[in-house]
Amino acid sequence: MEACRRARTMRARHADMLKPQRLTMRTTDFGAGSLFRVFRSTARCEGDVVGVVEGFVVPPLGLLHLDSMRIYNSRLREQRGAFGVGLSLGLETALYGYETGCHTAELLAINDDDHTHRRLVRYYRRLGCVPVCEVTGDKPGDVAHMLVWGGAGTRMDFDVRGVLEKWGLWSNDDDDEEEEDIA
Repeated sequence: MEACRRARTMRARHADMLKPQRLTMRTTDFGAGSLFRVFRSTARCEGDVVGVVEGFVVPPLGLLHLDSMRIYNSRLREQRGAFGVGLSLGLETALYGYETGCHTAELLAINDDDHTHRRLVRYYRRLGCVPVCEVTGDKPGDVAHMLVWGGAGTRMDFDVRGVLEKWGLWSNDDDDEEEEDIA
């Protein structure tokens, strides 16, 4: 019950952050046990999608797996701002992970070319991700990663609560409210 109330509070904070950019967020749970998709679209037209994250959750393991993130830059001309599409998609995904009982998120900063890979790793580090290993295809252990992720890159993790705290969606004040409710 408290987790649901906390999630509603964090969602309200996230919605407030999106208002200046006139953007909306929508999460679709496919009901297939664990698959999800997070959309970000312009407020003027729900069908005008500017970003998508896809993945799955494994609640018994507390794992949020981010499979892909696509940002459609050509649709973003008037939505540019400090609170970027990628960050808001990442936060919405972290909120979904929190709601489904996930503690750790995993992703791969794909290495299609060196320049883009360096930018992705730097971006994910700013978000709150920590590098776990380099997946190059040269080591026997890389085979499993390459089958799961579909390529080489830097495997990274982030603590779901830590990211929500870092970006102001999780507040210790919420912990105080829960303690008052229990008393």
